[in-house]
Amino acid sequence: MFKFVRYVPKKKLSSFFIYGTIFVSSLLIGYKIVYTNIDNLVMDMITRRDIKMIAEYIRNEALAGRRIGENPFKEYIGLPKIDWHDYKQMEEDMKREGNGEQGKAYVIPFGTPDDEKLQDQLYRVNGYNAYISDMISVNRSVKDIRHPKCKEMKYVSKLPTVTVIFPFFNEHKSVILRSIYSILNRSPPNTIVQIILVNDGSTKEELNEPFNEELKRLGLSNIVEMIKNKKREGLMRARQLGAYKAIGEILVFLDAHSEANYNWLPPLIEPIVFNYKTVV
Repeated sequence: MFKFVRYVPKKKLSSFFIYGTIFVSSLLIGYKIVYTNIDNLVMDMITRRDIKMIAEYIRNEALAGRRIGENPFKEYIGLPKIDWHDYKQMEEDMKREGNGEQGKAYVIPFGTPDDEKLQDQLYRVNGYNAYISDMISVNRSVKDIRHPKCKEMKYVSKLPTVTVIFPFFNEHKSVILRSIYSILNRSPPNTIVQIILVNDGSTKEELNEPFNEELKRLGLSNIVEMIKNKKREGLMRARQLGAYKAIGEILVFLDAHSEANYNWLPPLIEPIVFNYKTVV
């Protein structure tokens, strides 16, 4: 408390805690009214854990000497804009050949009856052709489908750090891995500091501990972390749980079957740099 009082005037300090107390109290009152007047389902959406998380955030911001309401990225605004493209990587991608490279369609060759049975089984389980997904590299190249003008755009030369959060339930493993690699390969250096996989109670055994072991084997465990929910919480709750563990300055929520294209991140987060209240 000594350090906090030292850097924050007593008048501001008292006002801060008064407003903080009012804010948290209003949440508690709202929680009671919602629970009383609606049903138990809403109680799961606004829980005491969420209120505690907000209170801890206010306290931590205060102890760090920061004022809530100020743009944390204001020092970036006056910086020059640059071209963030990794042209060397793009050139190497253009030379790649193989199943599904450049985002091209892959036609399955005629196989045995067992192959066709497996293909049908995986399609029924996943709702897409997971059999083909397993035949395509998880680290594949994609076709640059952007408008020509988009390729000329420049963005602020310093970007905040980013945590990408992938909630999933029984997603096919190769699809998740391809999503991870696309984010890592096509984001500016040192921007992606964390990828969080929120396993929302998946019943596929391969998505539990064996998946953690595979992340280690692939050398991804230093940046990819998996959270395992004991039961299925739903998409919004899974996102909240991922956000609670995030360390990045900006959070990006994506479906676990997403592939990023070239230079996808700078135009997404630059508006947040200029106005931190922006939700893209």
